[in-house]
Amino acid sequence: AARRSPRSMARFVAHRGEYRAEVAAAAQLLLGRATLGISDKRVSRGQLRLSASPNCSQLTAANVGVNSIGIRRAASADIASLRKGASTSLTAADLPATVYLSQRAEDKEWLYPLQLDAAPEQSIAAGAAAGSEEAAAEAAEAAAA
Repeated sequence: AARRSPRSMARFVAHRGEYRAEVAAAAQLLLGRATLGISDKRVSRGQLRLSASPNCSQLTAANVGVNSIGIRRAASADIASLRKGASTSLTAADLPATVYLSQRAEDKEWLYPLQLDAAPEQSIAAGAAAGSEEAAAEAAEAAAA
């Protein structure tokens, strides 16, 4: 599959289980345990802030919670720890990426993965043309078939 150039990404998508949200150009999204259906208090109510640049060439992930989060970028086996108050920028080359919202103290295993990726361009075009998220979802399913 060909990589999209950073300029062609119109939005980013974050998903975990049933939860799915898109971050459009110049927008922010605050995620935490209630938003994502996590009861573990090591995950703050506001743990992760995602911010898209105005042209969607970058997605900034900021740890605004108390405990560290981990980030695994595409094509990397390493998980980088991000302490409270720290942030990192992700580009098309880093996607898809996984953000781990907590780490177990006993064995240092990373928990609660959240997937980050660029939103499929077909769903964006179809959704914009039809003016609905349902049309975007149908276009994404049709593109996957």
